[in-house]
Amino acid sequence: MWKNKNGSYGNILWEPCATTCASPTHLSNTVRRRSVDSDDLEHVIRHGLIGTKFEPVHDNVTGSPAGYVVTPFRRDIDDCDSDRLRESIQQSDHTGDYDSSIRGIALRDAENAGITHNTRLFFSAEPESLVTLEERPDSQARSMILKLDHTSVRDNPAAVLRSIRSARQMGWGIGIRNVGLDLESLSFIPLINPSIVGLHPDVLRIEDRAYLSKLTWLLQSHIERTSGVIFARGVRDERDVDLAEQMGVRLISGPFFGPGTETPEPLEMAAEDYLADHYTRNKQVQGTPYSISQSLGRDPLITSQDLLLEEIRSLLERAKHAGPSAVVVVVHSSDECLDPTIGDLIRSIAPEVGVLASVSGESVATTLPNIMTGPLDSSDPLRNEYGVVVVSSDWSAMITAHRLARPGAEGRTDFETYFTTDRFACVDGARAVLSRLASRRNV
Repeated sequence: MWKNKNGSYGNILWEPCATTCASPTHLSNTVRRRSVDSDDLEHVIRHGLIGTKFEPVHDNVTGSPAGYVVTPFRRDIDDCDSDRLRESIQQSDHTGDYDSSIRGIALRDAENAGITHNTRLFFSAEPESLVTLEERPDSQARSMILKLDHTSVRDNPAAVLRSIRSARQMGWGIGIRNVGLDLESLSFIPLINPSIVGLHPDVLRIEDRAYLSKLTWLLQSHIERTSGVIFARGVRDERDVDLAEQMGVRLISGPFFGPGTETPEPLEMAAEDYLADHYTRNKQVQGTPYSISQSLGRDPLITSQDLLLEEIRSLLERAKHAGPSAVVVVVHSSDECLDPTIGDLIRSIAPEVGVLASVSGESVATTLPNIMTGPLDSSDPLRNEYGVVVVSSDWSAMITAHRLARPGAEGRTDFETYFTTDRFACVDGARAVLSRLASRRNV
């Protein structure tokens, strides 16, 4: 496995097959495979040419079966695997409709095979199809896990964050897939809080132990906080099993445990539900960092503009070293009150963290390279706030302020300012801002 200049391994823009990608040449050949023509997907779906295979999942702790990975395929093309079909769905103009239809076919095939809600199924899903979900009975809640690609969350955080909450309310479990080829791919995990974190199959091909140790640290921090579960696909041999165990992976699948089948065996109710302890607040995304800080019940500090800017600068300096999996959100009412050096500092942070969002109360959002931005509604209370939110694997912090209407001593401009390191408040503050951004970062 080779290492890119940005520190990532392989290429995360596609979902390669579970075979080894030991060289750039191999990956290039994989990417150049003929993609399925998305124009004929409707024809294929309507004429029953989509089949479903069920790949067995193994619980590495109890040693028992843990469910099936659902992998759709085209019956009319011999060499059309699930990854190519998924790529075709993503490139289509009707991504949500096609993904929903294929999921419906898979659910029907599972029912025909005698699969009950005792058997957990893992689906790859696109955010656009979450709006079509039907409510599941309480007895079947979380027996179906929808795994979203981490890149889709980054592309449209507002829609995805809202859809995830709705899906959970209707009884569907939410996971994330294809993380681990770089640490940036883990940045949205605290904001989504998935029950299943799916590693990219090529993670098990990585030989850089220093990188794997960093990745393991981030994965374990998520497990410790939420009791989520790590899932590794593409396990081929005992070496892969051993590496997965060392990284704290609980669920594994791949050729080592048998190929996918169209006739899966129903599974008995497991003595231990590995997701029973997973904690998801699933709180509605609302408010602003300032109103969220107010809800903590603490009194604000009255600070001058000069001191506030230095406090913002101090937190941004810390955020610059938070690591590639960190999320940093900057809010400022107007560019006039923002010191130019702070603007330069914001730009310098972009290459160092996983997600950097900057929103302004200006009528037109400032366009900055590699920074997520977006316009705010004219009545949005966020337009009157200043602050920084940092969510990393090790620590979280938030400073948020609101200008006082009355002048302070000697006519100075004063702000009501809140400081907090409360993890939930920081996560909610970051989600509150990102849920307002409908498009991906500027490039």
